[in-house]
Amino acid sequence: MRLSLKMKLVLSSLSLIFLTIVVLVWFSYQSMKDQAWDAIRSESHNTAAAYSKGIGDWFGSRQQAVQALKEAIELDPNLDIVSHLKQTLVSGDFGLSYYGTREGVMHRHDPSLNKAGYDPRSRGWYKEAYAARQPITTKPYVSHTMQTLVVTLADPVFQQGQIIGVAASNLAMGELVKDVLNIAVPGKGYAMLLDTRDNVVVAHPNAKMQLKPLTDIGADFAADKLQRVMSADNFFFSQVGGVEKAVVVAAVPNTSWAIALVMDQDTLEAPMRDMLIKQALIGLAILLFVSFFVAWLVTHQLRELNTVSDALADIANGEGDLTVRIDVQSDDDIGKLADNFNQFVSRQHIMATKLRDITHHLNEAAANTADSALARSESIRRQQDEITMVATAVAEMASATQEIANNAENTAKSAEEAVGLSENGHTQVGQSQTSIGNLAQEVDSAVSIIEHLNDHALKISSILATIRSIAEQTNLLALNAAIEAARAGDQGRGFAVVADEVRVLSQRTHTSTEEIQSMIETLQSTTKQAVDVMSDSHQLAETSVQDVNNAGVSLDDIARQITVINDMSTQIASAAEEQSSVTAEISRNTEGVQEVANHMAEEALAAAKQAEGLKALADQLEKEVERYKL
Repeated sequence: MRLSLKMKLVLSSLSLIFLTIVVLVWFSYQSMKDQAWDAIRSESHNTAAAYSKGIGDWFGSRQQAVQALKEAIELDPNLDIVSHLKQTLVSGDFGLSYYGTREGVMHRHDPSLNKAGYDPRSRGWYKEAYAARQPITTKPYVSHTMQTLVVTLADPVFQQGQIIGVAASNLAMGELVKDVLNIAVPGKGYAMLLDTRDNVVVAHPNAKMQLKPLTDIGADFAADKLQRVMSADNFFFSQVGGVEKAVVVAAVPNTSWAIALVMDQDTLEAPMRDMLIKQALIGLAILLFVSFFVAWLVTHQLRELNTVSDALADIANGEGDLTVRIDVQSDDDIGKLADNFNQFVSRQHIMATKLRDITHHLNEAAANTADSALARSESIRRQQDEITMVATAVAEMASATQEIANNAENTAKSAEEAVGLSENGHTQVGQSQTSIGNLAQEVDSAVSIIEHLNDHALKISSILATIRSIAEQTNLLALNAAIEAARAGDQGRGFAVVADEVRVLSQRTHTSTEEIQSMIETLQSTTKQAVDVMSDSHQLAETSVQDVNNAGVSLDDIARQITVINDMSTQIASAAEEQSSVTAEISRNTEGVQEVANHMAEEALAAAKQAEGLKALADQLEKEVERYKL
C-alpha cells in the first residue's frame, strides 16, 4: 500500500504522540503502583507491629505473674502454696495454676483436681523448664482438663542453686486467637499467628490448619525463611493455595511467635489497574483529538503542494507538452519547488529538440550496420560447415584408434589377471601341500597316541589279572575262615558271617575284573582298527602331497605362457596408444579451429542482433521524441 506524503506526516506525528502517551501512562502507573505498595507495606507493617506489641505485652504480664509465684516460693518454700496458686490464677487470668516439686508432688490451685499417682516430673512442661533452667513457654496444645487450646508458662524454682520444683500455669488461647482473626487486613486479607520456634500454626481462619506445620500454608512459610524475612523488611510475596499473596510478618515480643498478615495481591492492585484503564482512556481521547488537529494542519500546509502535484500529473499524463509551465504563487519551499520544475522543463525542451535530430542519424547508421553484420554472418556460416565435416572425420578415426587401444589394454589386463590367478593358485597349492603335510604329521601323532593307549590297556589287563588273583585267594581264605568258624560253633558264628561277606565281595570283585577285562579287549580291538585306518590315511596324505606338487609345476608353466601373452598385449596397446595420441592431437587442433569458427559465427550473429536491436531502439527513441511537443 502506497501512502501519500500527507498520510506519512500524519502517521509519523500520531506514532510519536502515541508513543509519548504510552510512556507517560506507563510511568505514571508504575509510579502510582510503587507508591501504593509502599503505603500498603507501611500500613500493614504498622498494623502487624501494633498487634504484635499488644500480644507481647499481654503475654509478658502473664509471664510476670508466673515469675511472681516462682519468687514467692523461693522466698518461703513452706508457704501456703494453694492460696498463692489461686492468686496467680486470678492475676494472670489463667485456666490452671500449679506447682510440681522435685519429689514428684503436684499442687494445683484447686486441690480437687489433684490426681493420685500423678508425677509432674514426667510431664513435658516440667522436663523442658528443668532442662532450660529458665522460664519457658511450651508448644501450643489442646488441654485435656480445659478442653481448649493452651500454652503452659513454666518457671523453675531454685533453692541454693538447685531446682526444687517448677511453677507453671496454663494460658487459654481462645480469646487471643479470636482477636488475631478479627484483625482488619486490607485486600480481602486475614491474619495468622505462627509459632516459628515449634514450626506450627497457632491461629488461622481455617480451623483445620490449627497446630499444622507452617509449610502446610506454603513453602515460603518455613520457620527459617520467616526468620530471615523478619530480620529484613518483614514483607514478601508468596503463593497460598495457588493464589499470589502479599505477606507482612512481625515478631511478637516475649514469645517465639509471629503475626502474619496475608493480603490478596490482585485485590490490592485492582484500584491501580482501574486507574491505568482510566489513564489509557484519557490518553486515547487526547490521541483522537490530536489526530484530527494534525490531519487538518497538514492538509492546510500541503494545499499549495497539491497544486504543484496536479500540474506535474498533467505534464506526465498528457502528450509530452514541454511548453507547459507552473504558475508560481508563493515564495516558500513549495514555490521554489514549482520554479525549479519550470527550469527543469525548459532544459528538457532544449535537450529533446537536439535528441530528435541525433535519433534520426542514429537510425540510419543502425540500419547500415545490421545489413553488413548479416552478410558477414552468412560467410562465416559456410566456413563453419566445412570445418565441421573435417572435425567429424578426424573424430571417427580417433574413435576407431581408441577402440583398438582399449581392446589391447583389456587383453593385457586380462592376461595380468590370469597371471595373478595362476600365482594365487600356486599359492593355494603350496598352502594345500603344507596342510596335507601337517595332516600327515597329525596322523603319525594320532597313530603314536593310539599305540600308547594300547600299551596302557595291556598294563591295565596285567593289573586286572593281579586283582583277579587276589580276589580268588581272598575267596579261598573266606572259605577257610567259614570252615574254621563252623568248627568253633557258636563262638565263631560272628566270624562266619564276616567270612561269608568277604567271600561275596571277592566274588563280586572277580566278576567286575572279568567285565573290565572284556571291555579292555574290546578297546584293544578298536585301537588296532584305528591304527590301521590311520596308516591308510597317512599313505593317502603322502599321495596327495605328490599330486599337489605336480599341480604346482603345471601352474608355473601356465603362468609363464600367460606372461608371454601379457607382454605381446602390452606392446600392441602401446602402439595403439601412440596412434591414439596422434589422432587425439589432430582432433584437438581441429576442434580448436572449429571453436574459433563457432566463436566468430556467434560474434557475427551477436553483432547482427545488436545492430537489429540498435535499429529497433533508434526507431523507438525516435517515436518517443516525436511524442513531445516542441
